[in-house]
Amino acid sequence: MNELSAPRTSSLRDHWQLLPLLGLATLLRLWQINESLWLDELHSAWVVSAGVGDVLERAQMGNQSPLYFYLPWATTALLGMSEWSLRLPSLVAGVGLVAMAYGLAYQFTRSRIAAGACATLVALDHNFLFYATETRPYACVQLVAAFQLLVFWRLQDATSVRRRAIFVASTVLLFYLHYTAILLVAGETLFLLTRSFICRQQSSSTEYKCRQHVIDLICIAALTIPTAAHLLDIGSRRDTWTTFINDTSLLLPIYWFSFVSYVAVPVFAVLGTIVAITRRRDEPLNRSVLRLGSSRRSVMATLLLACWLGVPLVIVWLLTVTRIAPLYLGRYVIGAALAPVGFASLCVGFQQSTRSQLTTAALIITYAFLASGMIEQLRYDGRLFGDRTENWRDAVRYVNEGSDLARDSPVFVRSGLLEADRLIGDDSEALRRYCVSPVTSIYRIERLDNEIRPLTTRDAGKLTDENLNQIEASGSAWFIINGTTGTRKRCSEQVVNSLEKEIDRATYTAIQRGLVLYEEQFGHVGVFYVELWEIDDQVTPLDDQPTSPSSIAPP
Repeated sequence: MNELSAPRTSSLRDHWQLLPLLGLATLLRLWQINESLWLDELHSAWVVSAGVGDVLERAQMGNQSPLYFYLPWATTALLGMSEWSLRLPSLVAGVGLVAMAYGLAYQFTRSRIAAGACATLVALDHNFLFYATETRPYACVQLVAAFQLLVFWRLQDATSVRRRAIFVASTVLLFYLHYTAILLVAGETLFLLTRSFICRQQSSSTEYKCRQHVIDLICIAALTIPTAAHLLDIGSRRDTWTTFINDTSLLLPIYWFSFVSYVAVPVFAVLGTIVAITRRRDEPLNRSVLRLGSSRRSVMATLLLACWLGVPLVIVWLLTVTRIAPLYLGRYVIGAALAPVGFASLCVGFQQSTRSQLTTAALIITYAFLASGMIEQLRYDGRLFGDRTENWRDAVRYVNEGSDLARDSPVFVRSGLLEADRLIGDDSEALRRYCVSPVTSIYRIERLDNEIRPLTTRDAGKLTDENLNQIEASGSAWFIINGTTGTRKRCSEQVVNSLEKEIDRATYTAIQRGLVLYEEQFGHVGVFYVELWEIDDQVTPLDDQPTSPSSIAPP
């Protein structure tokens, strides 16, 4: 039997500890399942809200592959439109990832303790919690990526047509869930090349060869050709991404993937064990180190995880600094988030004795949990994590409840979408609908479609003539602004200035000024109401006043 393969004598009963971990993972992921959706999630809700026939077009408008969106479409069609039904596919994928992490770690280490530690870390980790509770494709990407990695690892043991077909299929599925996830294959390719070079004298006839990998890559490329047009379309708009991808620091991955918890602390624990053992007087140094469990399997697993994470990071960093495509963002390589956790499990499995493994696992899990900030966040507002700060649900409810002020007043929406700045030169109805999508799906403003108007992301308060005319016609307007309190205030000031400039430009007007009322902030979503005050109707314009002396009445 090849050393990379796990023993086949274990049964499900040997892994009973996975069941309480799955229960814990489910409980933690249900904790915030019903909180308000934020902007990117609202795009998902809009994609599935009109029916299955519109999923493709609407998903591509948001630069997304449509495949994932058929999952929340199915759950909302069966269970109704709600926060939890939209997030249900991600929740299932997030819980499934705990089981997949357990199986992958067991394949790497052949240790139930190390596998349990890996599953526990995934159940508690901030990244995995967050993506498993939002209606975006990243939790599904993480699950499929872990499965694809497991298939690739087993190919190193023995290749077969069936395993290669599963590898190709899982890789294509990964790509169609999120296009940037294909970068993980580059890491696997580098690992295969490195392994072939290192073990060229020990290769087996059953091992996965580089030429076989090339054939599989050709099959993968052929199956992804249908997306070429959409990828070119996305690439044509890549300059807009620089508004939120502008930091190219090499230290960012340390924070994205909690390297301190999953790399530094485990290495420290292993080094501590080595120092402790080598100081024993009754054990020679060489035998002590060898008994720590170092093996070709663990070295190969470490190399695979390093390539699987490192290569995609290097690629997106190079693409960003060379301005080819700004992709240096954690979510675009989030499929590889399991790599540091897998390394931590390898450090646990590196220990020889059960006691050492339990001690190392307890140390890593305890530190990771305390460093996650979960306890502080729970004490602060009762949540496990505070990443979602946009409360669109309450903002829309506030506007709808205030509709009695003026039932015909228009509602202007600064969604914060990057595409909204194209409104300056593009007045298409499709773009308008997309830019007001946060308030026309699960959270719906009670207005006619033509009374909900989009604003640009930059200089949102500088109103166009069409917007000014619409406000003048109704005498008031609501504004929903995606941004902080400062953003809302700047926008309201710009709105008032736009109205004043319109008054100064007119030769005669019934409008004196705009007054901002009912300002409220719902997290990072602000709301304010503008009402127009009128001049006294008895005032006669200056041009109509009498000017001849005979027309002036005596005192």
